[in-house]
Amino acid sequence: SWHHVPYSPGLNGTGIGMFRDPASRMVSSFWHYLRNPKFLYHAPGHVMDEAVPIVAFANHSINAGCQTRMIMGVRCVHEFSTGILKRHVEEAKRRVREDFLFVGLTEAWEPTVELFHKMLGGPTWAAEFGTLRMNSAHDHDDQIEKENALNAAGVGDWADEELHAEVRRIFVERCERYGVSLEGRLPEPSYVRRERERGALGGV
Repeated sequence: SWHHVPYSPGLNGTGIGMFRDPASRMVSSFWHYLRNPKFLYHAPGHVMDEAVPIVAFANHSINAGCQTRMIMGVRCVHEFSTGILKRHVEEAKRRVREDFLFVGLTEAWEPTVELFHKMLGGPTWAAEFGTLRMNSAHDHDDQIEKENALNAAGVGDWADEELHAEVRRIFVERCERYGVSLEGRLPEPSYVRRERERGALGGV
């Protein structure tokens, strides 16, 4: 199945997870819900009436922390009665450190594939480096435009950003250990770029 599957404690030590830059994940969710009417309750009607719909969508609480929720064992849009708390994020970070056999980054796909085989064996296949499920709903330029809109508005996803930073640390450490080059192949995270750009603008 292509559906995202939440983490289960039964996978302890054998889980494999591919993680995505939080801004990219948010834009993907935005398009997913808008083209699937049954999911529109996650993108209330007023969102499309806002000046910048993607920003309004990202500010809706149920759309934040998708990857954190999944690692906590619930669906992406599951609403915790308490909201996402620091303890949820810390537990999610512990799980990717201790309970996952392998973690990779979709924005660093080629080194992810290389690291996977160096750690777990087996030959690489050309198909592993290609895009087999092209998204026709929006193009790359639109994706970047919406990610830039989120950054310009200073809108982030604190839970998924903390989790992504932890996964990125693990990934970089393992690439160094297994001799996988990251030179020119590991993009700057959206949240690092956002803070750098806001700092240059004096936090405006």
